[in-house]
Parts: sequence; structure tokens; C-alpha cells
Amino acid sequence: MSFSVYIPYVFTNFDKTYVTNVFKKYGDVRDVDFVNKTDKRGKSYNSVFVHFNTCSEKFENDVKTQKDFKITHDGRWFWIVLPKIYKPVTMDYEKLLCEKLLTAWNSKDINVPPEDEDNEVEKIFAQMDEMENEIDAEESNLISIDWRYVQAIEQENINLRMEIYKLHNALNSNLI
Repeated sequence: MSFSVYIPYVFTNFDKTYVTNVFKKYGDVRDVDFVNKTDKRGKSYNSVFVHFNTCSEKFENDVKTQKDFKITHDGRWFWIVLPKIYKPVTMDYEKLLCEKLLTAWNSKDINVPPEDEDNEVEKIFAQMDEMENEIDAEESNLISIDWRYVQAIEQENINLRMEIYKLHNALNSNLI
């Protein structure tokens, strides 16, 4: 069974070969897709999708059940790995469908009796509204994924601040 994961934030210096090599130990990597993004400060980064032909059940289960599953790479660096959420309808597909419907409608390839034209147009618009609602629902899922990523990073920052505080106190107590 195939499985795919999503890594929300990957520095741009990591390429497809590197990511593939990191994930080889979890299964047979079929493909790696990069989506270039820019953060609020204007810094480029990638979101990465890793697609497996097969992967270990333990890996798949860990990714699906753990809130902030991390994979360590290059010694001390890690990526937060989330299960990929599949979108049944994409914007490109919706645009293509609308273009085909309009082309067919304008060329009269759609045989609709004149009295049913208004009803048919309403059906098409209703379908388009339904598709738009599905896309909006999927986008809200992406927002929750990004929120989980931000929450994990914030927790990591809190932990690091605590460590700095402890080190600072230890250093001060040794100097006195």
C-alpha cells in the first residue's frame, strides 16, 4: 500500500536526493515533490511531499498517530513529518472543468432543450459552488497542519529557553 508524508518546512539547501536518502530506511521511496514557498520575512523554503511505494507499518503508524513526529537528519537537525492529506479536487482540475463546460456550452455540444437551459445552468453553478466548498474545506485542513507545525516549533523554543535558563543559573551559581 502506498503512503505519502508532508514536511512543512525544509531549508532550500536540501535536494531530492538528500531527502530520498533520509527516508530510504523507512521504505521504498517512489518520488519526492518540492513546493517552493516564502515566509513572512521573505526567506525561501520548501514544503516537501515524500511518496512511498511501500513503507514500514511502524513508520506509517507513528506518522499518523504522533502529534509531532520528527525525523532527525544530518546529526542534530530534524524535520516534522505529517501524514499527507489527499485532496480529491484541485484548483487546476476545477479550472479545467469550468473551461470545458463553457467551451461545450458555447459550441452547443451540450444538447439541452431551450426550456431546460436555465435549469441546466443552475445545475452547473451548483456543482461549481459544491466544488468550491470542498476546496475551502481542504484548505482549512492545510491551515490545521501548519498550526501543528508552528505549535511544535513553539514547544521546541520553550524547551530551549528552559535549557538556557538552567545553564545561566548554573553558571551564575558557580561564579558566586
